[in-house]
Amino acid sequence: MFAWYWRMPLEFAPAELWLAKGDLAQARPQAESFLKIALATAEHTWRALPWVVNARLATAELDQSRAQVLFNHLQKSDRSQHLSWGYSIRV
Repeated sequence: MFAWYWRMPLEFAPAELWLAKGDLAQARPQAESFLKIALATAEHTWRALPWVVNARLATAELDQSRAQVLFNHLQKSDRSQHLSWGYSIRV
């Protein structure tokens, strides 16, 4: 019944791990998978968090145009008001 709910942290954790380790090749598919799965739910926090992860990944990859698109999407979303993860995303 709540399988989707438990899957969210299981998708988030590896994306964060690879990003923190600087292994962007491993982080990208994990972050994209997290976004795809999270967008299938109506849970606001889990729908907003993958945008943050993907924007941070794009920033780490020096893909400023992609980072800007992702960050703009997050800013326009009312869900972003619920996030207080302490991340600073410079684009």
